[in-house]
Amino acid sequence: MWQAAVKEKAPATVVRKLRMLRTARGSGGGWTVDDDEVREYIDAVILASTHAVEHDGRQLAEEDVVFRNRALRPALESLDPHPDPDAPPRPDAVDPLYPDLEAEFTVSVSAFSYLISVLGGTGFIGSHVAKRLKEETSSHVIAADQYAPMPGHLPLEAICDEFIQCDLRVKSNMERALRGCQEAFLFAADMGGMGYLAGNDFEVASWNIQITISFASVCIAERIEKVFFASSACVYPEPLQKHGHAFKLAEDSAWPADPQDGYGLEKLFSERMLEYSSNETSTSIRIARFHNIFGPNGTWYGGREKAPAAFLRKFACLRELQFLKPHKYLQDHKNELIIWGTGGQRRSFCYITDAVDAVLLLMNSDVTKPVNIGSDRDVSILDLSHLCEESFRLAQSTGAEVPIEEPRLQRFHDTEGPIGVDCRSSDNKFIKETLGWEPLTSLEDGLNQTAVFIVEQHRLLKKNVLKSHSMEDWIRFNQQGVFSTHVLQTRGPVTRKIRFAIVLPLTSKQLGLKESLEQLENVLLKSFWETTQHVSDVEFMIFVGIDDSDSEALCQLDIAQFIQNALPLSPIAVSVYKLDYPAGSICRILTHLSQVAYQNGADFFMILGDDVVLETAQWPEKIIQTFTQISTETRLPLGFGCVALNDVTFPGMPTFPIVGRMHFEIFGHLGPHVFVNQGLDPYLFALYRPYRAARFIEDATVSNRIGGEGLARYNKKHVYWTGPVIQEGISRLDSWIKLQGRSLAGTKEITLDVIVPSFRGDLHTLEAILGVSVPEGVCTMFIIIFDNPGDVTAYENYKYLLSKYGCKGNFRIRMNDKNLGAAGARNRGLYESTAEWVLFLDDDVTPCSTILDSYTACIKRYPNASGFVGTTLLPTPQTLTQAAVKLAGVTYFWSIAQNEPFRTDIPWGVTANIVVRRTDVLFDESFPKSGGGEDIDFCLRTTLALCAKTTATVQAFVTVPDAVAYHPWWDDGNPKWSHFFGWARGDGALAGKFPAISYLNALNSAETIALCIGWSACQILVSALLGVPVYGAVLFPFILAISNVASDFILYYLASRWRHEFQTFGAIATLYGFTLAMTVDAGRFQDGHVIKLIKYDLSEEKTIWIANGYHYMLGGQESSHDIDFVAISHCWLDPSQLPKSHESFHVQLSSSGKEFICQK
Repeated sequence: MWQAAVKEKAPATVVRKLRMLRTARGSGGGWTVDDDEVREYIDAVILASTHAVEHDGRQLAEEDVVFRNRALRPALESLDPHPDPDAPPRPDAVDPLYPDLEAEFTVSVSAFSYLISVLGGTGFIGSHVAKRLKEETSSHVIAADQYAPMPGHLPLEAICDEFIQCDLRVKSNMERALRGCQEAFLFAADMGGMGYLAGNDFEVASWNIQITISFASVCIAERIEKVFFASSACVYPEPLQKHGHAFKLAEDSAWPADPQDGYGLEKLFSERMLEYSSNETSTSIRIARFHNIFGPNGTWYGGREKAPAAFLRKFACLRELQFLKPHKYLQDHKNELIIWGTGGQRRSFCYITDAVDAVLLLMNSDVTKPVNIGSDRDVSILDLSHLCEESFRLAQSTGAEVPIEEPRLQRFHDTEGPIGVDCRSSDNKFIKETLGWEPLTSLEDGLNQTAVFIVEQHRLLKKNVLKSHSMEDWIRFNQQGVFSTHVLQTRGPVTRKIRFAIVLPLTSKQLGLKESLEQLENVLLKSFWETTQHVSDVEFMIFVGIDDSDSEALCQLDIAQFIQNALPLSPIAVSVYKLDYPAGSICRILTHLSQVAYQNGADFFMILGDDVVLETAQWPEKIIQTFTQISTETRLPLGFGCVALNDVTFPGMPTFPIVGRMHFEIFGHLGPHVFVNQGLDPYLFALYRPYRAARFIEDATVSNRIGGEGLARYNKKHVYWTGPVIQEGISRLDSWIKLQGRSLAGTKEITLDVIVPSFRGDLHTLEAILGVSVPEGVCTMFIIIFDNPGDVTAYENYKYLLSKYGCKGNFRIRMNDKNLGAAGARNRGLYESTAEWVLFLDDDVTPCSTILDSYTACIKRYPNASGFVGTTLLPTPQTLTQAAVKLAGVTYFWSIAQNEPFRTDIPWGVTANIVVRRTDVLFDESFPKSGGGEDIDFCLRTTLALCAKTTATVQAFVTVPDAVAYHPWWDDGNPKWSHFFGWARGDGALAGKFPAISYLNALNSAETIALCIGWSACQILVSALLGVPVYGAVLFPFILAISNVASDFILYYLASRWRHEFQTFGAIATLYGFTLAMTVDAGRFQDGHVIKLIKYDLSEEKTIWIANGYHYMLGGQESSHDIDFVAISHCWLDPSQLPKSHESFHVQLSSSGKEFICQK
């Protein structure tokens, strides 16, 4: 089997040429391939070229797939009948991912179809040239452009065999478009009429120069045989184009240079640069200077149209307004044609078919000098307006809705508008002599055909506007269409519009085709128009992805045309991609589409769904303002960060995030491949949280009809990404920021989220937690998980908090569908949280207002800690039961931070008040729902995970005495012993989970009583069976139990006398405390183990924390037994992991200093 390898810039031409070779072989085209391996290879490449494949979890497009095999190279080289042994190696001969392998085989281009690339192939002139090439040659025509064809332009199937959508300023995109080609046409440019070019010199010139430089460098590298460059009559000196001069412009009059504007100067510079490259290489250059080319299938509104199309549109709009004059919304209509300048400016105009003839003649000739392509018949702009009027009247007379009276048309001259040079016409002497070409279509005939096209397009536009929008919108379009610019543009310099890419997956429809499209039109597209129709500085691009399950149905319809018809007045480009992804692969479709959008030069990328309702007008401007604010505050480049609209369907969740182009510059993709259909949107938002660059726009809302927190149209596949996955992304951002010369200390914040699982749902306590102050330099999200959906009061409190805090970006208020228990509720909070640190609070504690300040200070002081244990204070005992709880020691760890401040070797803490560093560890939901053991287990595994991922020293938990939370007595002041018995049961299960650090200890009171009862039962049974009295055998365990119980009772009695808080209760407190302690021991005894806490010091530089813990203190001295809880380990106590140089090692009880010797 052939091995698939991957290159970041693998030549797409390998796939193209092999496909052609396979076709030639199968059709008997003269090639005979007897080598079975070669046939298998070719078939494999063809298959890979038509179906996306995966490599190391990364989705690859066709051009990314290259098959290699050393043994195959000679066989494939033998296919070349005319190899060039002297040809220098290609610049991409070394594979960066497989440097030990030679580059892919080289097959002579002469063996395959002729490849021609038309850059700017969906533009006006480029599309007509590409269409002729496809119709009249056997070449494989590739069209590359930033946009798919706009409405009214020639469709893709008519102009090319292959379409590459990309931003051609980027060299890698230019390489994709030109690799393997023999001829290349460069029409791609930022251009338009005088209304667009005037005052926009820098933007236009800089954009076009980037394209030309990219084009020239790739042509040299690819050794393209022949290239065509579309220049302009704007290159000619301005003084030659004034009244009183011979204004027919010959090719040799371009120098000395003095063009009127930046567009002309850029074109002249590009001509000379391409000439230089041609002189230094074998590439042959052809240059055409176009003079006002016009005709059908071109731009006729929007601001970039040329004079003939602009006049014809104005006539169409004026006639429509006259027809609609009785309409109540139409006021003060003047039947007036606006002309810029006096109308005395003179121009020549050439019809598109004549221009295409000239281009193809030029490319097939030996002429390498610049050539004019235009008409030598010039007319004044005023005369042109009359010719256009006659052509329009002729075109609209066919199919007119109703005859109307033609009022006299007034002409108004706007002398403040840009007029360009005084006069310009082509001198065609050189092209007639060298190519024998001259225009065959008269200006009148060309205008007549163009008028028919524009009248038809205007009628079609009216139909779509009235269907999708309103009569008011149609009137507004026509009112502003009588001017020389579109409704979205204003007088003055035209600034570069910001490019918004909307990535839209269409996947897994439960509805039929008709219902699906109606939903798309009536929900997303309708709300899109309503909220963006007055946005003037944004250029929208929609990238639609269809998955494998829906492609058959949706392919029945032209989705791009459908969307453009539903948004007839939006200057929007639509591209549709049919992808080989299984149903529900939302995130992978989004990643694919966003990559295409990035290659296409998008500035911002927005994720949307077809059932999303955009509710706030001008939302694109709000997004841009927010990104600008982020850039100003962080002093990082514009586009760094993530912005989200407020999803009222799923409050607090960044469901439809927007990222900037900078995101792709840093990561190279939208998100990791682990995401299938859940998690990508909050992941993007969470990436930028630590840098103060993730923002909700609270006053810009959206709603999601299907999906969100509820059911979706596909099976949701959740990924636990809030641990290592997000940390890997943040590390990437850290590295990028450092490369910018910035310090993380001034850029990155501490992320510390608060998670509260709430069964009680007490509103007063929860609002106290939500009101905790957040210190400066800390990014905090408060996450409340209601875990009692059946309680009416809790549900009402949930709805209240959701309405109050849900729309704020730093609050998440959630309700479980069913009771999950303490561990399950905390896990949901962890799924919601993306912070590096998490503060767990119980829903019945009241934290001090500065608790986050205290924890933040310790995070800075102990950055390597596993977490931090705060002080949880219980009220002074007022009843015997309360005193018994404290005396029994079950709440020792609640106040350990106060008793032993800033200890750095605490193994665990209670989750009523504890901060934990994030890992991929979750709570074990097998523990009792009411709690018990799950907190110890979680802390142990957390430190274990931290130690496993780093070679640095990892501290255990650190006590923080001033991080105080106040906890009331349970059960309204009368704690039920069943609580503590249940907790002890959970603690007892730890012995089974951690057998390597668990062992038997001296029996406690509960254990000896159980032993006594069991032993006595056995003896009585034996006595009954054998008839032998066993009084002495029964008496011994009773004596043992009584002595053990008595000794423990005495210790508890002494404790009650020594500690002031118990003295008021007298000796009875001893009985209560001792009994409760025995109850706890009985609960723990279910597994028959008592777990002791020790620290193994292996006498090496790195200490492996196997265990380390504490129990309650008695009179200032440590008790010699009942050390009840497990600690954490870097590795389990496996003999293979112990030092091989020692037969034994020391074990030291850290809290007492006692040392033991343990054998392997």
